[in-house]
Amino acid sequence: MTNEVKPALGQREECISESVSEKQWMKMLQTIEKNWKKNAGRNLTDDEIEARLSKFKRPLLLEIGFLTMATDPRDQTPKPITYVITGPEGEIAYAGHPVHQEEISLDNVVGRRGPYTICFRAYQNMGPIDIEISYFHINMPQAKGTKYESSKGLSEEDIRDLAPTPTEEEMQYYAKEEHIAELKRDMRQLGSSVYHAHNEQQHVKQIQLYQHRCLYVFGVKRKW
Repeated sequence: MTNEVKPALGQREECISESVSEKQWMKMLQTIEKNWKKNAGRNLTDDEIEARLSKFKRPLLLEIGFLTMATDPRDQTPKPITYVITGPEGEIAYAGHPVHQEEISLDNVVGRRGPYTICFRAYQNMGPIDIEISYFHINMPQAKGTKYESSKGLSEEDIRDLAPTPTEEEMQYYAKEEHIAELKRDMRQLGSSVYHAHNEQQHVKQIQLYQHRCLYVFGVKRKW
């Protein structure tokens, strides 16, 4: 990790933050506390447990997708920006080069629950810029594919439509005890695949909206 870097002279900055979901983090802490008590060989006080849990860190997966465009639809020039992702103590987790669209997946972050902040930076002379966030999720790797996973874009309808519909033959196959472990593993992998596919869809939708706006402006210009 590196030290905090301030925006350059003449740069403006906009930031958003996200944390591991409370349910996901608390589930992990409950498991850790249970293991500590079991292996401590003595009775741990509440103060001891609270102090240790407050400093506890875990590997995290940060996933972010965004694109930029001029606020004025008549301005079709690219609007590249730089960005910096920082942790709860202000440490830099990642710094990106100038881009106008990006999908980021960081799996080398070890830290507390959050918040984790991404700050977008652009020079004043670029004019007004809109930044469209396709998704911003933070998960512990072991939560992927479970009910604790942070995947805010999946609606109840999405979940319903993506649910598998096994045949009677498949049900008989998976009902066998020796295949239960295999089924659980496959379902976890499926959940992870659906999650990543959904992120891609969300990002593509943002790009399509931008392209449609460009075509509309081009059509208006042709009309004039």
